[in-house]
Amino acid sequence: MRERVEGWARAEVLGLGCAVVLTLVALLPVDPHGPFDARTGKPLAGISLEYPGTGALVEPVAAVGHALAGAPDPRKAVIATLAWVLLGGVLLGWRYAARRGYPSLPAAVVGGGMAGAVFLAYVGLYLLLPFPHFRLETADPGTVVADLHTHTHASHDGLPTPRAALEVLAARGVDVVAVTEHKKPDGAFLAAGHDRDPDLPSVLPGVELNASRGYVLGLGVEPDLPLPGRLRSPEDVTAFITTVRERHGGAALGLGWKLSPEGVHALAEAGVGGFEVANLGHPDVPEDTQQTILEEAERRGLALVASSDWHGWSGTWRTWTLIRPGPGDTGKPPERQVLEALRSPDPERITPVVAGSLGPPSPARLVFAPFAEGARYVIGLSPARILGWWLWGLGALGIARALRARGLRPGPWLARGGLLILGGAVLAVAAPLALSPAPEAVNPAFHRWAGGLAALAGALVCLAALAPPLERRGRPARARSPAPLPAAPGPAGLAGAHGRDMSGDGSPPPRTLVQGSPMKLSVVIPVMDEKGNIRPLLESLREALAGLDHEIIFVDDGSRDGTAGAIKDLADARTRVLVLSRNYGQTTAMAAGIDAARGDYIATLDGDLQNDPGDIPRMVARMEREGWDVVAGMRKGRQDDWLSRKLPSRAGNLLIGRLTGIQLSDYGCTLKVFRAETAKNLGLYGELHRFIPVLANLQGARITEMDVRHHPRVSGRSKYGLGRAMRVLSDLTLMVFLQKYASRPMHLFGSSGLVVLAAGLLVDFYLVLLKALGETIGTRPLLFLGLLLTVVGFQLITTGFLAELMMRTYYESQNKRPYRVKEEFVGSG
Repeated sequence: MRERVEGWARAEVLGLGCAVVLTLVALLPVDPHGPFDARTGKPLAGISLEYPGTGALVEPVAAVGHALAGAPDPRKAVIATLAWVLLGGVLLGWRYAARRGYPSLPAAVVGGGMAGAVFLAYVGLYLLLPFPHFRLETADPGTVVADLHTHTHASHDGLPTPRAALEVLAARGVDVVAVTEHKKPDGAFLAAGHDRDPDLPSVLPGVELNASRGYVLGLGVEPDLPLPGRLRSPEDVTAFITTVRERHGGAALGLGWKLSPEGVHALAEAGVGGFEVANLGHPDVPEDTQQTILEEAERRGLALVASSDWHGWSGTWRTWTLIRPGPGDTGKPPERQVLEALRSPDPERITPVVAGSLGPPSPARLVFAPFAEGARYVIGLSPARILGWWLWGLGALGIARALRARGLRPGPWLARGGLLILGGAVLAVAAPLALSPAPEAVNPAFHRWAGGLAALAGALVCLAALAPPLERRGRPARARSPAPLPAAPGPAGLAGAHGRDMSGDGSPPPRTLVQGSPMKLSVVIPVMDEKGNIRPLLESLREALAGLDHEIIFVDDGSRDGTAGAIKDLADARTRVLVLSRNYGQTTAMAAGIDAARGDYIATLDGDLQNDPGDIPRMVARMEREGWDVVAGMRKGRQDDWLSRKLPSRAGNLLIGRLTGIQLSDYGCTLKVFRAETAKNLGLYGELHRFIPVLANLQGARITEMDVRHHPRVSGRSKYGLGRAMRVLSDLTLMVFLQKYASRPMHLFGSSGLVVLAAGLLVDFYLVLLKALGETIGTRPLLFLGLLLTVVGFQLITTGFLAELMMRTYYESQNKRPYRVKEEFVGSG
């Protein structure tokens, strides 16, 4: 508990320190918001951006939204931030589960999903609830502040009612608003009915039409005159502009969105009075189009305006158009002043204003959007907004201390409380929109869809807040039998050697010995078609082992030349022969002989007379003297072909030693001596006889090697050659896996799968960003690479799950243990 209290004290100090640093940064004499002239990017004099006091009170709640809404392209910034949030949720979920003993990968997926749901719920709240934002103030009372492109729910993707839209616009300092509904201006005429309220801006009815090369706004239209629903040809565009100007007495503007440089020239030729040079709803205007608009406006004397293209999403405002009074404007209604200024453009009278910058962001700023926009947000904070942060921070600190005084952990309580408030607020705002959209809305299905998605995210956040926490747990304990007491000490220097518990390390249990009296040494010799070598081999063995209590076990591995019969003819009481039903391979034959062996030590020997039986007593003596578990032979003066046998063998020895960490000079020498318990637990199968030292090392055996003699083959034919190279490599891969990951396969497959999956997701994320920037990705080879990496990553992770389940089944079904007790000592007294 004391450590936890000290941890919270450090957290408080750290939090206050960060608050002081952020305050100092915010007070720097730098204002990233301006306001600026949208044509030149230069600061404007005589106007200012005012932030309301109510906005300062809720500043920490709206901070993330304000930061992202201030990006050059807010939509792309939100997408980039969502990717970072998902990544952070995955990492936190992984760490949270790992610390509590739960499977990490499912927790990572759940963590990423929860983080994404929380972020999307917050975005939904920010979009549906118009948080207070900038208000434009001018020093000249005669200057008209206009927004020449907005929508209400009379557009198919608009949300607000006419009055609600006008109230938000009034709070942003707008005097005249052009309500430009899609296709039909009926909603604009409804909005114009609120003109009598002095607290609301004047309404300029308008319409937005899809032209053959972009979009066109018609401003100042009259209700009794017909208008086309779509402009299908350049002639239709010209006719529409002429109608608006001559019959309605209005003005026409071209939008920069989805407009090419050729489209700019075409609309200018058709007679538009100006262009939008900044559009908050669609800021992604290509630089060449933007430059063409500026050039065409200067050449023809066209008006340039900045508009919000507001559809009711959020209360963020960053674009205005200033109309300064002209000759004879005294006493005229402000909407009339705006129309006349647009019909006879004068760059000195019309100024497009933008807070910050709008347009395509740089790739670096887009990828690191949450950090770049967060830094810009902090720099742009006003003293009132900083005070809001301090009030909320001190309030949170007071709540945390009150919770600690009651013995509760503040972190989880504050997090759950915040999530519950967020989810409840989203539900409160979104549910009415989803369940009962305004009857006047032209597209209520859109309202239900938007409100339903936001409500779903809010419900998920509430469920996450109410979910019970995961308790810490350890791995379930397995039933374990007590380790056997050690037997009496063996040979000198090997205290307790025969008292080891050799079970439970992943290798097969000790095999049942052949019944009979134990002896000191068993020599196992697998043979196949070695009839001509049997007599001299037996004679050499009997001579070399004359002083040892021993047995000789021949294993006939499917010989066809009468090898088994030759052994039987020459066998004595110490000679046994096992005849296998067919050819199983050297490894299996060796395993059969080891199973049948009764000696305390087991030696393995080839039947080709190239190994010298006279080396066996020296190897047994060294094992007894120095306490080794395995003594491996190292052929000195090897009598084999250099190219086909010795060179591949040296390369294999080097590779096996490097990969397994067991540095032996001659893995291929069959002459080895083992302690019986080590040999009987090797788990030989397939063609793993080449890797006997590695298998012994898995049991914790102590291994050494010593020089042995080697003779040329006299009779028979060698069964080895270059063709075994691929088999050796495949078996080596298995050995490395068994050595490093036999009891934890998820560490191999899961880690590699996560790396591959992360690479695939990064490639996919990069392509999504390109797609969001308007580039075509369907024909890119990178798309197929990203999908392939993603699928392979999931497959590797799934393989890790299966391998982990198989490993656990292997241990638990046979009551095995993933460890080995070498010796147990119990003190006396």
